[in-house]
Amino acid sequence: MTADEGRRQPLTTQEPNPGGLPGTGLPPAEAGYAAAARAPSTLRGYRSDWRGFTAWCLQHDESAMPTAAPAVSGYLTDLAQAGAKVGTMSRRLSAIRFAHQLRNQPDPTRNARVIAVWEGIRRTHGAPPVQAAPLIGATRVVRRRRRLPQH
Repeated sequence: MTADEGRRQPLTTQEPNPGGLPGTGLPPAEAGYAAAARAPSTLRGYRSDWRGFTAWCLQHDESAMPTAAPAVSGYLTDLAQAGAKVGTMSRRLSAIRFAHQLRNQPDPTRNARVIAVWEGIRRTHGAPPVQAAPLIGATRVVRRRRRLPQH
């Protein structure tokens, strides 16, 4: 399949997939649980991310569906070099994984090349977590400790 064909396939919950989303012939009770597996906002984000990935594939003459590991690692590299945040790139990887699962295709994000590039990007561009300020100022804690009876 060409990158153009991959772009024309919308990322929807109506396509066959291993998670059994609606439209796959599951019994109604199972279909209900499967539909609840992803929030509508998550699916909207995945659709947007998938459009971005397929556009990148078109520009680089790569197939979007199924895609190869070099396409995914190249996409991640371009995103990182353009200044994308690690969280944004993580969601885009999830969208690529989800799109391939929907179509029962192998997951290109589990390839050793993609994993190595992704780990390098996270180490190079990842910011340490921001620690929340303490609820009580340090001086107040010290003052309170002095008032406590010592055993």
